Amino acid sequence: MGYGTNLKKHLDDNKMSVSKLARKTGISATTLYSIISRDSAVRYDFAVRIANVLNIPISDICKENPYSDSTDVLPHIPDEFADKLDPGRVSRYVNDRIDMIFQLFGTSDLPTIEAALAKCYQVNDDGRSKILDYIKYIYDTSQDDERVKEYKDKVGTRF
Repeated sequence: MGYGTNLKKHLDDNKMSVSKLARKTGISATTLYSIISRDSAVRYDFAVRIANVLNIPISDICKENPYSDSTDVLPHIPDEFADKLDPGRVSRYVNDRIDMIFQLFGTSDLPTIEAALAKCYQVNDDGRSKILDYIKYIYDTSQDDERVKEYKDKVGTRF
């Protein structure tokens, strides 16, 4: 069974039409119908949006995660291309990634996480570097293997 067939199965399981999925993901219905009819793999950025809406693992509808072996959440973009990126695409990608990560936390943790991110942004570069070094130290010394697996299964990358 191919990825398009899997997508169709998940749509049926969720009692969702292709047009409703298109509205919720911002992916054209024509593209979704094409994926299903050709039984083809789904582009990773589309797979992230679809997986979020259908609450399924990305691997059910996407061949491979281009960032699964990366230590970065976002791939490095050469400086000469940075000003040419469509802000809407960057925003959707970041929102999809953050949404997947936030879903791993309980809702009671979200205000604390949001406040921590806001405070991290507001400190100077030296302070931010120290915060990130400390987080890396805590991760290296206090890693929970079960949470690492859950993160990799749901989000697909690891810091």
